[in-house]
Amino acid sequence: MSFYSLFGYRSFKTENEIKNIVIDFINENHKKLSVSNIDISSRNLEVINTYALKIFQTPTQVTWVVARNGYFFCLLDDIELNKNVQIIRWYKKIVDIKDQITFEDSYRKPEKVGIINFGDMHKGWLYSKNVIGNDEMAKKYINNLVVSGSSAN
Repeated sequence: MSFYSLFGYRSFKTENEIKNIVIDFINENHKKLSVSNIDISSRNLEVINTYALKIFQTPTQVTWVVARNGYFFCLLDDIELNKNVQIIRWYKKIVDIKDQITFEDSYRKPEKVGIINFGDMHKGWLYSKNVIGNDEMAKKYINNLVVSGSSAN
């Protein structure tokens, strides 16, 4: 039992739970997204073919970015929020943001935190350097995620 669960908070979602949230969202919205429905009879394979990266973590929040079916998703897992709150904060087609991802130093604690801008609409997302690595590693991981999600079906 974690410290936070003693006060009624839930645990953070695992990487596979995050991937499953995105898979379920795609299946529920596949017509709107103009993508094929994902075959959930092979759920384990679909989870493997979904790419997720934890980019930020505090004691009460974790931010994930996930790439799948040509889309890029940003999820905020906040253990203080009700478990029924939608944790997918936004999603965009990868082709619409892949050339607009920029990195900058945080003005607060640049040795611990950096900032990622995902185009003009989704600016100021923090990343933890102890979670994702230094600035160069962050760029590499995000770029690899974008490339992987562009080709995943």
